[in-house]
Amino acid sequence: MWLCVWMCACDCACVPVIQSTISAKTTRGLVAATYTPLSPSGDINLDVIDQYADFLVQGGVTGVFVNGTTGEGVKFSVDERKDLVEKWIEAARGKLSVFVHVGAESIKDAQEMAIHAHENHADAIAVIAPTMFKPKTADHMVDYCSAVALAAPSIPLYFYHIPPLAETKFSIEDFLDSAVRRIPSFAGVKYSDCDLAQFGACRFHGNGDLHMMYGCDQQLLAALAMGANTFVGSTYNLYPKLYHAIASAFEKGQHEEARRLQLISWQVVRVLLRFGGVIPAGRCLLDHLGITVGPPRVPDRAPDNASVKMMLQELQDMDFFSWV
Repeated sequence: MWLCVWMCACDCACVPVIQSTISAKTTRGLVAATYTPLSPSGDINLDVIDQYADFLVQGGVTGVFVNGTTGEGVKFSVDERKDLVEKWIEAARGKLSVFVHVGAESIKDAQEMAIHAHENHADAIAVIAPTMFKPKTADHMVDYCSAVALAAPSIPLYFYHIPPLAETKFSIEDFLDSAVRRIPSFAGVKYSDCDLAQFGACRFHGNGDLHMMYGCDQQLLAALAMGANTFVGSTYNLYPKLYHAIASAFEKGQHEEARRLQLISWQVVRVLLRFGGVIPAGRCLLDHLGITVGPPRVPDRAPDNASVKMMLQELQDMDFFSWV
């Protein structure tokens, strides 16, 4: 279940937050898929990460997922990704679990980043499927993950399952069967797919020992009902207080209230999608909340000033800012 403690937020209103365990497989609650802070010229801005980490902790977030899709990780060089990892580990020490996405088209790059993550004491690594030369079967994907794991065998490895982007066709359950047998450090899955029936089957795969982290923010409530207890997503950077309220209502059996709150989450996501998407528009919203992450890296672009103004007004009209 969702392990909550009660703390006072900065506005002195009591909200449930998740108690951090600073360990990968025992991390529960909200893990923010972090945005990569950039300067207007498109260079990485490491200086904001200390403030960013404190902002997440204050919101009751328990971990960060660095260099993933939200962080636009594949747009950055290996050296840039390493710099980000080192800074996030420093900023998060003792406060947040750090999951590092090391997936890359080149297995050598992925191995190099896995070794680096381990040497810098990240809590876990994650690997997405290569997107140009896609693995054709579950065993092919396990081959790739196994090669990464062998380079850094002591750090827990997660598979980043996101079929809408990676366009993988193999069965995730077949993948689990093989990965459990062949990869000693295999810890679980970042499951970013809307197929909740399949997620439920994976959640209780074998003896239920795998750590299945759910990655579709707009379905957090439904995933709770399917046994999820760890959630990785973009919008946990922006309004974690709302998700804590959803979980609290669910745990108290207040299901109608939980459904009402989940609908608010989806309405916010729809606004972000209308103004460029969760990455470009979400960056603008996080800037507005005081964490300057700047524009996305090309070829994506930020909404123009007029669009941002309209977006913020729509969010104001729906009382969104009461949740931040």
